[in-house]
Amino acid sequence: MKNLWWLAWLGAFGMGAPAGEVAQEFIPSPLTTSAEIPGHPWDGKGAGDFNGPFAAALKELLAAGFPDPAGLPYQKIAIPTGSCWGGDAGVTETEGWCLPAEKDGVIFAIAWNGLVYPVARVLGPAVFEISVQSLMVISERPFGSFGWQGSEAAEVMPAQVFGIHGLFLTRFNQTEAVDFLLKQRDGVPKNLTFAMADEWAWNLYDRAICAHMRGDPRLALASLRELEKIRPALLKLMVPGGGEKPHSEWKPMEWATQADDLKAECERRIKDGKLGVMNEAEFLAGQPDVPTLIGGLDRLAVRQDGQPGWIPFGQSLIFKALVAADAKAVEPLLDCLENDRRLTQSVHFWRDFSQDRTVLGVHEAALFSLQEILATNYFQVISTGANLTKGGDEARAKMVEMIRADWLAHGKVTGAERAYRTLADDQADPDLWADAAASLFVGGENPDFTKLQPGAALRDGRVPTVTELLERRIAGAVKKGEEVDMFSERRRCRLLSCLLAWEPDRGRKAVAKQVDVWLADGSWKLSAGQPIANFVKRSVDDSPDVLRLFEAMAWSAERHDFNDFDPGETVTNVLVKFGNSPLLKRSREGLFTDPKSPWCLSNVSESNLSRMFEMWRKQKLTLREPFRAALLKALTNDAVAGTAMLDPKDPGRWVFIVSNSRSSYKNPADPAFTLKPGVEITVRKMDVVAKALSEPAPRGKPKVPDMEYWWPKEKRNERIAELFGVLIGPV
Repeated sequence: MKNLWWLAWLGAFGMGAPAGEVAQEFIPSPLTTSAEIPGHPWDGKGAGDFNGPFAAALKELLAAGFPDPAGLPYQKIAIPTGSCWGGDAGVTETEGWCLPAEKDGVIFAIAWNGLVYPVARVLGPAVFEISVQSLMVISERPFGSFGWQGSEAAEVMPAQVFGIHGLFLTRFNQTEAVDFLLKQRDGVPKNLTFAMADEWAWNLYDRAICAHMRGDPRLALASLRELEKIRPALLKLMVPGGGEKPHSEWKPMEWATQADDLKAECERRIKDGKLGVMNEAEFLAGQPDVPTLIGGLDRLAVRQDGQPGWIPFGQSLIFKALVAADAKAVEPLLDCLENDRRLTQSVHFWRDFSQDRTVLGVHEAALFSLQEILATNYFQVISTGANLTKGGDEARAKMVEMIRADWLAHGKVTGAERAYRTLADDQADPDLWADAAASLFVGGENPDFTKLQPGAALRDGRVPTVTELLERRIAGAVKKGEEVDMFSERRRCRLLSCLLAWEPDRGRKAVAKQVDVWLADGSWKLSAGQPIANFVKRSVDDSPDVLRLFEAMAWSAERHDFNDFDPGETVTNVLVKFGNSPLLKRSREGLFTDPKSPWCLSNVSESNLSRMFEMWRKQKLTLREPFRAALLKALTNDAVAGTAMLDPKDPGRWVFIVSNSRSSYKNPADPAFTLKPGVEITVRKMDVVAKALSEPAPRGKPKVPDMEYWWPKEKRNERIAELFGVLIGPV
């Protein structure tokens, strides 16, 4: 059941199975037995009967090869589906149109995403009209335009509002359902032919990617061959017009850059019998040498860890074995980085709903193995959608040249000795200094500064000492010609953290000196603010001098400048632990009551108020000064924060607009709070505070209902009065 994440996700947005339908048990998708999938071409008849906004698009796509469901039996079917998250979304029970003839004993069917699938099971006849009605009872969608690409398992279901669904509804003259579908989407494309051609082509490409991820090269190859077949006709239809061009340099199907390479990869895998996902533990049981380990990199099927996110190759046992081989693996990995043209089964993407998928090359896995062995981040991620594979041959060649030069420059050594030589190299790039320093501790990119790795071997009396080198590198953290910015200060903060952990006394002196510099130049107010704020939060326990910087940041910073410097966590935690420190010159209470403070409760947005007070409640600070005084004052603030009302378009739902943020919830069952649709209830700042202070009842005691914005003012005032009684009680 763990692979049913997409059902839970869709259900959270009202996009799951119809009411009363039981979530399907996960069954792995079987491997396809043939790389040939039959079509069901249109006979050219009936175009004059196509009506509605999708009519022109339907005619053009049918002529281009879109499978025609007319005359085919509509059946309940189970088909293999995929997802960019795991490759396999499992065998999905849905409905579609079964083709009249089997091929090699396999039945095929047209699914609602416009693709023909091998059918795992035919479950019996379905009623098309019931499917149409199930689509028309859907009340809300999480995204507001065509082109959203989610899980393939969702796209093949009938009760969805993807653009392709409009083509099938038009083919069967379901005009009412087409109108409903269009009303469910904001920003309907002016050129539906262009949009549907793009969506159909993407569905084929995305299915190929997902099939490759789960080791089904035949289905991937069949999808790519179909895309190749229809591509010329679709390109003629995909001429942006009427505001359809995403950006000035857009090219049709620009997302299919790996189509040819992936096609060749699938053919190789079919020939070599490399199917499914490899069991790495079994592979390693044979104690493979380094060349054999590199040979197995094409079977890496590591999944992205979030969005935006990256492929955590460190989870792979093959990757770990290569890293354990240490220096012996460097030269073979460099050769792989330079020459290997195979692809892994790992896919990187910017967002799951974007038309962005990159099957990472084996050379990318080799790069990350080298970075781990050499404790150096050669590849700098400029954006969350970037990877070396996208960079092509030119980026790859530059990377090989850089790593070879670095490998030779430091005597082909690894571990602590390499780190020392890098730190001692005055000509090295400052980024390499920071990487080398971090490699002295457990954790690499995110080191645990409480634990030394082989770095302990460097406390051997050598000259200059590691401490002296770190002090020197902190002073030179800004590259020649570079401005002080986020990158330079992230580098400097890493070096400061290493020195604090390596030699605390000298580290504290270095931090105190750097705090003076930051306070003088104000760099923390600019783009450098985020890494400096992170450093303050991380080092406040070990280096009290950062409290001076904390105070300056807390009283002067704009909230949006520091993603991790927020009132709910850093400000609260520091004030609780260090609020009486002589290094802090201003009162704790003033931070929340002085109008000049960015955290003054009268200035903080309602969303941040709610988060701040929830943190105070969880940390049991609500009865402590200055927090209690701040809360009591906030609970008297009757300034308007937003509105609540029943949705005029959907009386079954409440709509809240608080701090310009819109949210929607089902209508509460209690009829006492029901108003006529469209009648607004004013939400006050005191209501936002009171709702944030709602506390779950202890186990075994009745739960006091959370205060809701839809409550009448009198009811909300009663709840606020109860909170007053708690806050002014004995400490």
